[in-house]
Amino acid sequence: GAQETDEREQGYIVLVDIVEFSQKPEYAQRRCMQQLSELVSQSTLLTQVIGQSPQKYVLNCTGDGFILVTTAAPVKNHPDHLLGFVLDICEGVEKWSDAQLDAHVHFRVRIGVHQGNFYMGLDVFGRTNAIGPGINVAARIAGICDPGQVLLSQVVVNDLGGTTEGDHRVVGRGNLKTAPMWSVVVKYGAELQVVPWTAEAGGKKYGSSSVPK
Repeated sequence: GAQETDEREQGYIVLVDIVEFSQKPEYAQRRCMQQLSELVSQSTLLTQVIGQSPQKYVLNCTGDGFILVTTAAPVKNHPDHLLGFVLDICEGVEKWSDAQLDAHVHFRVRIGVHQGNFYMGLDVFGRTNAIGPGINVAARIAGICDPGQVLLSQVVVNDLGGTTEGDHRVVGRGNLKTAPMWSVVVKYGAELQVVPWTAEAGGKKYGSSSVPK
């Protein structure tokens, strides 16, 4: 486990899971994770996201995906850059998968985005990690996504401008759109307010505005 600090942090959490990862052959799991890691490192918007809190961010693999945690407080354009990073991942995954002849290495992701509280600390390998309620919420949001879907918590939508339905344009990227909010019941009977998110870039649509199944 992680060694917690006494100071509670607040910031954004992006949790990405590869859909049906455990059902893929071992070689396909490796290739999918390698490609996802490359897409993360190649995102120019990632630099802008963590650049707002260069000393306090976590970007770790989770076994079947990755988690990004940044302690930047809600500031102008920060959620937009964060969602631009999400768009980079969605777009990259689809382009790469479409180009593969081997169906086993085709993959889709589900993504949960939240803004909440957590604690920074060191894991058993001495690497910086984050634990706490905000991480748990992001994981539950990602867990209820349909394949290829991105869900935002109500807090993130509020940071975008307080509307649950409307367009938000990321500088240099496509149009990002939030759909009407839905209440969903997750683990242990907890109720979450989530908003499906879609984006259009390069003539293609990413995400899904449908209610999670």
